[in-house]
Amino acid sequence: MPKMKVPSAVKLARYQPNTTRKQSKKGQNATNDISAEAIVTMLKDTYQKNKNDTYARWIKKYMREQFEFYGLKSPQRRSLSSEELTISAKFDQAATIKLLELLWREDYRDMQMFGVDLATENKRVLAGNTASQSLKGLMCIRNLIITKSWWDTVDMLASGVVGHLVSQYPDKLNCTMDEWILDSNMWIRRTAILHQLGYKKQTNQEQLFRYCLTCCHEKEFFIQKAIGWALRTYYRDNPAAVKDFCKKNKDKLATLSYKEALKHDK
Repeated sequence: MPKMKVPSAVKLARYQPNTTRKQSKKGQNATNDISAEAIVTMLKDTYQKNKNDTYARWIKKYMREQFEFYGLKSPQRRSLSSEELTISAKFDQAATIKLLELLWREDYRDMQMFGVDLATENKRVLAGNTASQSLKGLMCIRNLIITKSWWDTVDMLASGVVGHLVSQYPDKLNCTMDEWILDSNMWIRRTAILHQLGYKKQTNQEQLFRYCLTCCHEKEFFIQKAIGWALRTYYRDNPAAVKDFCKKNKDKLATLSYKEALKHDK
C-alpha cells in the first residue's frame, strides 16, 4: 500500500460539518471530527473526478456485470484515497462499523474495495479489547460478506480480517466459525474455510481438515476451490500432514480440491 499522505486541512474543511469543526492552535481543522458520511462523500468526489470509463467497462464485464465501477486500478485508487484512509484509520469501533456499512450501500464497487482496505487497516480496532467486542466486529464483517458478495471482497475479508478477529479470542470465537461452516450462505462457508490462510504454523489443523471434510461433497466451484486453496497454503508449513490428509480422503475430495491442494507437491 502506498505511503499515506497527511490529510490536507483545506480538503477536509470542505467536507467537515460546520457544527463539528474544531480549530487547532494553528487554526487548522482537526481531523478526528470527520464523520463517516463525510468520508463517503470525499471518496465519491475523488473517485468521480478520476474516473476511467474504458477500464470501468472492462472490469465491469470481467466481474460479470454485477457492479458499477469508477475504473480505478487498485494502486491508483489507494493513492487517491490515502487521505481518507488516514482519517478513518483513527476511528473507534463504532465509527469504523458505521463507515463500513455506509460503504456497502454504495453502487460502485470501488467503495467496497476501500472498505476492505479500511477493515484490514482497522482490524485491531474491530477486534476491540474483549471477546464480546471482537464478536461485534465479526458480526459486522459477516454482514459485509453476505452483502454484494463476490470473491474480490469476501476473500480479503476472510483472510485479512476474520482470521485476525478469531485469532484474538479463539476459545470464544472458534465456535462461531463452527457455525459458519454449516451456514446456508456459501460465502460464509467459504470464509470459514479460508479464515486461517495467514496462520501458517499456528493453523488449527484439526479444524481445517474438519471444515474441508464438512464441505467436500459440495459441487459449488467456490467451495471446492477454497478447500484446495486452504490445503495448498497449509502445505507450505506442513506438507506431510496435507499429503496424508489428501491421500486418505482422495475419494471424498473433489478433483479440483485435490489438485489445488497438492499443486506444489513434487
